[in-house]
Amino acid sequence: MFKISKSATDWFGEGAGKEGLTSARIMDYYYLSALVGLLTSLKENNKQLKEIKDIPETRDFMDEWPGEYRAKKYNIIGLFVETELQRLVIDREDKDRVKEFFKKILSAEDSNAHLTQYGGDKLSSYSYLGFLIICDEMKKMPQTYELFLDKYFKILSKFI
Repeated sequence: MFKISKSATDWFGEGAGKEGLTSARIMDYYYLSALVGLLTSLKENNKQLKEIKDIPETRDFMDEWPGEYRAKKYNIIGLFVETELQRLVIDREDKDRVKEFFKKILSAEDSNAHLTQYGGDKLSSYSYLGFLIICDEMKKMPQTYELFLDKYFKILSKFI
């Protein structure tokens, strides 16, 4: 469901320290990258996402929202839905088109992720876009998570 590129795990792994890059930390980086990708797309009318066709060398690293993210998953999905509605220029008054859109990206099945495979892939594309922006801004992965977060919030503040 959630995919991350080898280049992202390699880059983020440079600051992992002795504990290594755990699944929980990968999800943190995935989420932080997704926020940058989604907010950038909202601010810039999705110009950059159009350039991302496929994420190179991806791997699934999680099938559902982990414990810490379950309470906020609807906020994340809501931001994702809003970004996609704007990207696809879907008129909210066109109920049939909105319904079709929701069927395409959201899963009604009893799944923790609440996303279809397409929805998960598209969210992963936003995360990859955010990763590219973070890399471009930071150039090199900071050696501690704290330093990363300090630089990250400076990047994020450009899009809020």
